[in-house]
Amino acid sequence: MENYILYGQIATFVTIIAYLPYIFSILKHRTLPDRTTWSVLFSIGIITFLAYRSIGADATLGVALANVVGPFVIFLLSLKFGEGWKNINDFKYLIFSVIAIILWQVYDSPLIGLIFNLSADLVAFIPTIKKSIFRPWTEDLLTWCLFTIGGIINLFAIEQWRFDIVIYPAYILIAEGSVAIILLWSYFKKKKLST
Repeated sequence: MENYILYGQIATFVTIIAYLPYIFSILKHRTLPDRTTWSVLFSIGIITFLAYRSIGADATLGVALANVVGPFVIFLLSLKFGEGWKNINDFKYLIFSVIAIILWQVYDSPLIGLIFNLSADLVAFIPTIKKSIFRPWTEDLLTWCLFTIGGIINLFAIEQWRFDIVIYPAYILIAEGSVAIILLWSYFKKKKLST
């Protein structure tokens, strides 16, 4: 077995495991998932997975698939336990994501589709980033740290260092790592204030 395949399997496993504390945290009413973020992450995740697969990704594809199934479960939970969709402002992220999907279809290119989808994903991620900054207690630190670890491991699964293969794992690491850093900063700031 090639090392990059093993790294891909480990990264996929860590990513799948990362969703578990998030789900438990939602069910215990500690985490409030943003409906816009998770609905878009799920829908964009499907298209990103298909575009990424058609580009030729192999060992890193498991994380992309985990990032379809996990967001779907979180989105379903967000309908009952989440927040968002209270005003028109919440829907601008969703609208941008739909525009990105349409543009991919117009250009009919997996790479262009992947770039548009990652752009839409980033825009949809904004509510969760804002929430992590201003209300960090509504997110699960362990989950985002595990996502970041999975993202780092997934970089070792890249079998071909081409832009079209590297862009997805790099983006996921940066996006999820940003939330982890924000939450860690808030955690250590809170710890320092309490001592």
